[in-house]
Amino acid sequence: LLTAGGAGMGLYLLAKTVWLGGSISTSLLYVALCLFLSGLQLLAIGIVGEYLGKIMVESKQRPLYLLNRHYRAPLSHPILSLTRKEAMP
Repeated sequence: LLTAGGAGMGLYLLAKTVWLGGSISTSLLYVALCLFLSGLQLLAIGIVGEYLGKIMVESKQRPLYLLNRHYRAPLSHPILSLTRKEAMP
């Protein structure tokens, strides 16, 4: 939001200068620049935080889910393995 606000304010000041021919107030320019750069900085910190969070979760090597119970169905027929010798007639 800060980046969009700063960019919007900068575009407004640019449009005002181009179409109306007025001069840009330096204080408004500084505010727009400060908003834009603050937004970029917060965005970069958020990206680094997401990356570090994923690294932390991966470093714990925990399973994605845990099973409370494990059910096995009875085998009605034995499981056959298919080898190369059995595959060719």
